[in-house]
Amino acid sequence: MNNNDRKFSPLTKWRIPPSVYKQVEEDTLTRYPQEACGVLLGEATKNAAIIEQYVPLLNVSNRPEQHFSLEPQEWVKYCYHPQLLGLYHSHPTAPPQPSRIDLDQLPLFASLLKLYLIGSCHRASVQTDQQNSSSRLAFILQGYQIINNHQGLFDLRPVELATSITENNSK
Repeated sequence: MNNNDRKFSPLTKWRIPPSVYKQVEEDTLTRYPQEACGVLLGEATKNAAIIEQYVPLLNVSNRPEQHFSLEPQEWVKYCYHPQLLGLYHSHPTAPPQPSRIDLDQLPLFASLLKLYLIGSCHRASVQTDQQNSSSRLAFILQGYQIINNHQGLFDLRPVELATSITENNSK
């Protein structure tokens, strides 16, 4: 049975190892101020899922600072990958919440996925000493479980992402 055959309850535990989290963060910060995007691969059971790999994909949008569009040949390679769990993209200047465009495009690919991750960058002030401070980009990641209501509509439900696989390592 592949991941697309599995049913997930809203209580599914989602885990992202620190190394994968770091890879998503680095890809996002490297592509800033453009939107980063990629696929999330891993394993899932009825009660939990672990994101084991992030694969960055090209953003071929003609406005990559405001939108993402997956490079079609790259995306097709992963559409029916047996470990496909989800999709990631960043919001360079907005919170990690689904935009109207994200929600409008969700039905195009939601039936293939279980998780939608959105990252966000923002400027954070860092105190270097008593007199000086500087700013750097900070990263926030939010996960949303894709819920199929079986009427051709999909909902996104916020989920907590555990960044340590040692806290409860059972899938």
